[in-house]
Amino acid sequence: MAERGTGPPEISPKTLQEFRVLDLARITAMPSLFDARLRGLRATVSFLKSFCDEISRPIWKGSREDIEYIPTQIFTEYIKHLYRDRAGKGVDGILYKSVVMTFPPKTVTP
Repeated sequence: MAERGTGPPEISPKTLQEFRVLDLARITAMPSLFDARLRGLRATVSFLKSFCDEISRPIWKGSREDIEYIPTQIFTEYIKHLYRDRAGKGVDGILYKSVVMTFPPKTVTP
């Protein structure tokens, strides 16, 4: 907690049940080409990094706002309805960087 009068207090919300969040705000570093175990993830990490950079750019009024959100909506719908991990579980929310928030991110999109 911040000391009184030194800024907004930090909070640690508690949930009544566990939920799974896809954290796009902290994408891992690019795996090395020399790492035989992880190098197959390079294309996925590259896509996620560029996608996250793209969706976290500001959208200005009058700049085709109606289509600027489409990639985010499509990706979110895919994650919500189609993505399942090996255990068959989906995600409950997506955490992503935003130009209007500070790091570490604290926004969860259901």
